Amino acid sequence: MNDEWRTPKDLFEKLDEEFYFDWDAACDSHNCLTMSGCFEHGEDSLQLDWDKYASSIWLNPPYSRGKIEPFMEKALITAEGGVSVVCLVRFDPSTKWFQTYVDKQANEIRMLARRVRFQGAPSAYNFPTCIVVYLPEYKRNSTVYKIWDWK
Repeated sequence: MNDEWRTPKDLFEKLDEEFYFDWDAACDSHNCLTMSGCFEHGEDSLQLDWDKYASSIWLNPPYSRGKIEPFMEKALITAEGGVSVVCLVRFDPSTKWFQTYVDKQANEIRMLARRVRFQGAPSAYNFPTCIVVYLPEYKRNSTVYKIWDWK
């Protein structure tokens, strides 16, 4: 997995039609998907207040070891502060980050019915992925799981 691989355009567009993303929280000028939000080279989004940038955020965080957890923590905190955050992550309920920041914290988890082929990747990603939806008005402590096919 390469942290620079981009979300498939058709998957992003389907979600954007539903959530109207203002900002991409884990991109740079080479792989940004939203019209209004991307980083200048070297800017670290974890140091920024996401709620100052948007009311609806797209997040495809870096999947490298140790990088996804701080992004998911920030997504949850941002949603609790009043911003919708929708994430594309590896579906791995055995991990600490998933148990702490996703299960019983997210409004919804859409387990993708097919493997994702990230733009720039030679083939489909080798692990199942899911869409994690954090909505600000949601009361925590339960999560709806469903299988979702965006095509």
